[in-house]
Order: sequence, then C-alpha cells, then structure tokens
Amino acid sequence: MAALSILTILNVALPYPSNDYLQAYNMKCDLLEDTPSPRIIFVGGSNLAFGLDSRRIADSLHIHVVNTGLHAGIGLQFMIDDIVKYVKKGDILVFAPEYQHFYGRAYGRELICVLSLSRENKYSLLHKEQIYRIVKNFFYPLKYKLLSWINLHISKKAYQASGFNNYGDEERHWNFPSISFHFSPIKSSFDEKFGRYFVGRIKELQKIVQVIIIPPAYVKTAYTADEQKIRVIDNFLRKNEIPFLVSPETHTFPLEDMYDSYYHLNREGVEKYTGFIIEELRPFVGQTQD
Repeated sequence: MAALSILTILNVALPYPSNDYLQAYNMKCDLLEDTPSPRIIFVGGSNLAFGLDSRRIADSLHIHVVNTGLHAGIGLQFMIDDIVKYVKKGDILVFAPEYQHFYGRAYGRELICVLSLSRENKYSLLHKEQIYRIVKNFFYPLKYKLLSWINLHISKKAYQASGFNNYGDEERHWNFPSISFHFSPIKSSFDEKFGRYFVGRIKELQKIVQVIIIPPAYVKTAYTADEQKIRVIDNFLRKNEIPFLVSPETHTFPLEDMYDSYYHLNREGVEKYTGFIIEELRPFVGQTQD
C-alpha cells in the first residue's frame, strides 16, 4: 500500500486536467446516486460510452437509464465490485463486457487513475492481482496525465469529460466523422480465474436485481478474426448458466458504423445498436425481482 500512498502524493503534485476523460467517473457515480429506481444500469467499458443513446432507451422503455460505461482499462473486476454499492431492488443491471476482459485485461491499467480521481476512497475494493498490476505500472498515471494535458490543448473533439450527457453517453463524437483505426486480434489465453470470479459475483447480484449480460458492439472484421476466442467466452458463460442474452454475432457491425475503434460506434452505429438493445431489453422491463 506504500506505493499507492506515493502515487497519491504525486497525483496532488500533478493533478489531472479538470476536463480529462476519466473525470467523468465521478459524474457517473453521481448519476447512480441521484437517479431513482427502477433503472436500467449499463456496466462496461468505452464500448458502452460510445455505443448508446440512453435517452432513446429511457423514452422507449419508460424507465430511467444510467450508462456507467467509461474505459475498459478500469477493469471488469473493479466495475463489478464497484457497482454493488449502487444497485437497488427493482434495477436491471446490464453488463456488456469487452471480450479482452476475459483475456488478461480484467484488472485494469487505468484503474489507479480512476481510484485517484474518485471523490470516495475505493482502495478497499482492490484484490491482490489489481494491486500487482498497479505496482507493475507504477508510473503510468504520470504518463497518462501528461498525455491528457497535451491532448486537451491540441484536440477539441472526443475523449473529454464534457462530452458526456446527463445519461452517461459520450455524445460529442456523434457529430464527428469516423477515424481509421488499427485492430489487434486477441492473442492471450482465457483467464479462467477471473472467469470464475465473474460468475460468482454475477450470481450474487442476481439475488438482488435482474442481471443481463449482452455482447458488446464489435466490428465484423474483428469478430471474424477473434471468433474462436469469443466462442470460448460464450461457451463458458453458457456452461455457468449466465449466458449472453443474444449471440455475440448479433452485435457485430460493418466498418462504416464504427467511429475510431473496433468497439466504438459512430452516430449511425449508435442508432442501430440502441435499437437492438431496446428490443432485447423490452421483455425485462416491468418484471419484479423476487
């Protein structure tokens, strides 16, 4: 924990820009605190931040919506542990994990940034693997902050906290043209240990609220390259009786629907994905949790 204390001191000496993208974490926590139940709460990475029109979902399904999606680098393990504090009876909790979370990225490189930005002390949520990753990437927060200061001075586009609306969607990029991006196929092995942890936490949450797992939006070319790896996740969740609500290929999109990543949708893609989500979740709205 000494390393965490040193990083806290360094964070005070070199603060994050007030409009840094990860500053939106506190805004999303505020939404969770202030938005009354029943609610649909989306949990995932930037695939959700850049993928949903939550206002349309709320208007169509007549239920409050909070999109907590921010950054895959926070790690799915922290996301699931963090959300437990906020859920209430009557909520519908929708997870859209990014596939790489099950292949070694569940613990989060950007997690220390969010912990140091959080208005609450959430270090108690950390597990050994997360602490190890934080120590391993000890100086990463300094690099992140320097790059953030540079980016905010040269770019007026996406990846700023002010780009999020009152539902938690990054909507500023809806007005920008798509940007070419590089794709890296999944190469690591399935993280069985985290998989078991994820299953256990989901089943605990199911005792409190409805929990639904949906596939993330993914560009079709990436899905083709990663299909075998994705099938491993799909089969694992099925075997443990917490399957994806729909098959992963249902949420694949052509390149023209993507913004700047194989997980990020442009405005046209957001409209399509939001339409899918509305119809997929419609049967669950209004159900009571025993």
